[in-house]
Formats: sequence, C-alpha cells, structure tokens
Amino acid sequence: MKKLKMTFLTAMAFLTVQNSFAQSTNPAPYCGAAYNDAGNFSLHYISGVQIGTLNNQTGNTSYAFPHYVYYNNISAPILTAGSNYQLTVTHDPQFAGGQQSTTHWVAVYIDYNHDNDFDDQGELVLSQLLGTGNGVTNPTAGSITIPTDAVAGNTRMRVLVNEDDNIWSPTPCAPSAAFEWGETEDYDVTIANSHAAVTEISSNTAAAIYPNPANDNIFVNEKFVGADLTVTNISGQLLMQTKVSNSKIDISLAEGMYFVRLNKDGKMYTQKLLITK
Repeated sequence: MKKLKMTFLTAMAFLTVQNSFAQSTNPAPYCGAAYNDAGNFSLHYISGVQIGTLNNQTGNTSYAFPHYVYYNNISAPILTAGSNYQLTVTHDPQFAGGQQSTTHWVAVYIDYNHDNDFDDQGELVLSQLLGTGNGVTNPTAGSITIPTDAVAGNTRMRVLVNEDDNIWSPTPCAPSAAFEWGETEDYDVTIANSHAAVTEISSNTAAAIYPNPANDNIFVNEKFVGADLTVTNISGQLLMQTKVSNSKIDISLAEGMYFVRLNKDGKMYTQKLLITK
C-alpha cells in the first residue's frame, strides 16, 4: 500500500509539472496573430514544423479558434550562429478536394535580436507566396542561416499559414483584430554563439549535474548558478524549466531517463539524467 501511494504521488507530481507547461494561447509580449474565420470559409492549418531537434507534428487540423498557439511546452532547439538549418513547414495541401488551395502565403520569423518583435531586417527567414501558375508548395521548405550577430539565448520563432483577401504579402502581426483564415504557431528557439561555445563547457566540466542516477534532488556545478535549466523527456517534451539560483534543485519526476539542458551566456550543456526511486 505504501509503495502504491508513493507511485501515485510521483505520478501526480509528474503530471503537475507537465500541466504547468501546457501550451499557451497568449502571444505576449509579442503581437497578436489570431484569425476570425470570416464568412466561415474553409480553414487552413499547420500540420508540422521541423528545424534542428524541433519536430512538432500536429495533424491535419488547425489549433482551436482563434487558431493561435504558443508551444512553450516543447524543448527549444539549439541554433548556432553562422550555421545552416533545414526549415520545413507542412500545411494543408496545395490541392484539396481537387481544387487549388487559396493559401496566400506561408512565413516563418525569428526574433534574432530579442526585442519582442519580428520587424527587423533578416527576421523573415522563410516565405512562399501564392503566385500565378505556381502556388504555395506543401511542404514549404528551405535552408536558413543563423546570423553571426544574432543575440545568444532563448527567443521566439513564429510560423504562419495565411489567407486574407486584404493581405497578399507576409506580415507577422494581425491587423486590427485578426487575420481572416489560417493558423499561427509560436515556438522557443535557443541561439548559441558558436559550436566552440557549446563544446567549451562540455569538455571542461566533469559533472555539471550530480548525483546521477538521482532521486528527488540534484545538485548543479557552481559554474552554472544563474543558468536557465530545462528538463525534457526522451521525446523532447518540456517537463521542467527554472533559473538556477543555488546548487540544489528539486526535480521530483517519475523513474526514467531525462535530458537536462543548462544555458548560460549563450553557452550550452546537455546531460542525460537517470531518475530512480
């Protein structure tokens, strides 16, 4: 009975951590990018977004009205300044039911300078327009290069699939109240200064996190006090996120293998962590 109770409490703690990081429908501090489904026209949707370690597949339907979602519960991929990445957006097909899709444009933005907007030069990283004789392809894909002067740390990426009779070129923010038809998905991404910055900590730090295996608490090397710490499961789902204010951290999770990521001053360290009970 005692073992059953402990298993129940562990499961509840695990679910509480998960639920505290459910995706959000609030874009703040960024601008709104919702939709109003004017005239009950056919909906457009984003079914998959891939870049680096991010691979979010959401199926052939749009997020609930007004079709905006911020996936802050998914582990941010590390994008290294100066490196190239394949970016792919899968969405409703160009030909649906034998008729050409009326999607006007697909666009992706990254806030490289962390000023809470997507208006700066170079922050529109991928776009495709519906043109005469050559529609938007599915998927929309391309290779992007992270600028060498991009500010290190966590920032926002915005993905849009849009149709609006008044807007025929990409824009990250809905005018007035909302766009007409489409879907917007926001994600966190982490900009790293360089590959050298990532490996520097990894090679010079014998144990960033200990003990390993752990139970309910871990200790963090003093070098990482002040770092952003995230914990994900083996599927990449974000389970915990905190600022390291002291060396001891409560990490009450169910038994299993996890990945702990520390981000400080644009330098990254990732370590596997085994939880045992």
